[in-house]
Amino acid sequence: MELIDRDFEFIIDGDQAVLKKYRGSGISAIVPEQADGKEVVRIGDYAFAENRRMEEVFLPDSVRTISRHAFYNCRRLKKISVPGGLLEVEDGALKNCESLSELKLRRAEAGNTCLKHLLYEQNHAVHVTIAYKEAVSGSHTACLYFPAFEYEFVANEPARIFNEVGYGAGYLYQQCFFDKDVDYRRYDSVFSSACVSETLETLGEIALLRLSYPYRLQQEAEEAYQAYLRKNVVRLGISLLEKEDWDLFLLLEKTGLFSAEILPEFIREAGSRRLGKGVAWLLNYQKTQFPAKEKNFEL
Repeated sequence: MELIDRDFEFIIDGDQAVLKKYRGSGISAIVPEQADGKEVVRIGDYAFAENRRMEEVFLPDSVRTISRHAFYNCRRLKKISVPGGLLEVEDGALKNCESLSELKLRRAEAGNTCLKHLLYEQNHAVHVTIAYKEAVSGSHTACLYFPAFEYEFVANEPARIFNEVGYGAGYLYQQCFFDKDVDYRRYDSVFSSACVSETLETLGEIALLRLSYPYRLQQEAEEAYQAYLRKNVVRLGISLLEKEDWDLFLLLEKTGLFSAEILPEFIREAGSRRLGKGVAWLLNYQKTQFPAKEKNFEL
């Protein structure tokens, strides 16, 4: 039985519902958890395909499967939020979603996130937030940055097959999975290689997110991230101020690297680049965190 509920067309099969087609025209879509009293368990084949307006989509906790080519050619899709109970992502589900930059998994189960399959066809940069059901080392949440990379298919003439060859650390980060979840130890180990090929901004973002949300972060990796930031704090801070990326800038401040010794250099550099807002912020920070000592004169 088919059911049309406003912008959504469903197929009712027994006690379950499948989203057959999204017919809305807004920039944001929130898929309902039920249709005709039945749980929506699947996003059907081509359900959102070729939608050129939608920028954000929210899938309910009931969804277990994203079918093949469900979001094919959704070229303006920027954000997608999926349930942690997702079990399967079929071929081409997010193919040609070239603007996708934020992916969130809610109430995920360790070892079963389907993230590998959600990212499989994304070779541009993507921010990933995973909110786990259970905390590890006091942390429920992981925030990860997967950098962009390039790839091509190279012919192996004797075997008459084509092999995919990736370039850049982003390709290595895409391999950091064990079954359906992130292999955090492997993800962190890639950083040393990334330091050779990636930009300051990319490396800074990876390090800041891992230190700020240290899910399964080992001490050795933590020290490597801190060492990199300590060495590049002024350069990275200036870059973030130039882009007015205050979210990351404030994460950088929380590392405790804005010391009394380094602030004068920081302020001079920001002033030379005419970063007025940044200079004002740094001067205020210097005044509140490291107030000048009053001089006492004895008669």
